[in-house]
Amino acid sequence: MTAFVLRTLTFSIMLLGSLPLAAKDWQIDYANSQLGFTIGSRLGDVDGIFHKWKFDGRIASDTNIQGQIVVDVASIDTQNQKRDDHLRDPDFFEVSKYPGAVFEIHSVDKGDSKYTLKGILKIRGISRPVTIPLKVKSDSESTMNLRGAFILDRRDFGITYNSFFNPMQDDVLMRIDLSLNK
Repeated sequence: MTAFVLRTLTFSIMLLGSLPLAAKDWQIDYANSQLGFTIGSRLGDVDGIFHKWKFDGRIASDTNIQGQIVVDVASIDTQNQKRDDHLRDPDFFEVSKYPGAVFEIHSVDKGDSKYTLKGILKIRGISRPVTIPLKVKSDSESTMNLRGAFILDRRDFGITYNSFFNPMQDDVLMRIDLSLNK
């Protein structure tokens, strides 16, 4: 009986050893990644970033990406505290009622050195389809950078405030720079 168990165990270990190891999932390197934006106004362009955001999901392979990016909108930073506080108010993001913006990934198309993410972006409780083109740069099999930009119309998400003295453009350039490691 002991010999049978030992042979079965040995055979099982040999069989498992011959199977390919599961590929490691990609992990976001948050310290080297950024979500940002630029919006124009009469007095000049304003650049900003969101300091707090996370990816809830799984990046298993090139085209097997499932999940969502959740942004803590209160973490907005344009290097101007007064403006940032105003952006958190009901005139803009109304963070007390809508603390997060969410991009839910529905599909990924892969091309030569580029990806296209398609999904639903929800800001201020309003959902709209969004397509995000990303350029891919990879220095090795264990690191990858995805960088892209897309335009969204802030009015589509109920952000309609405008200043008489410094009117803003409706189109906002959104920037994504993701560093991934295995």
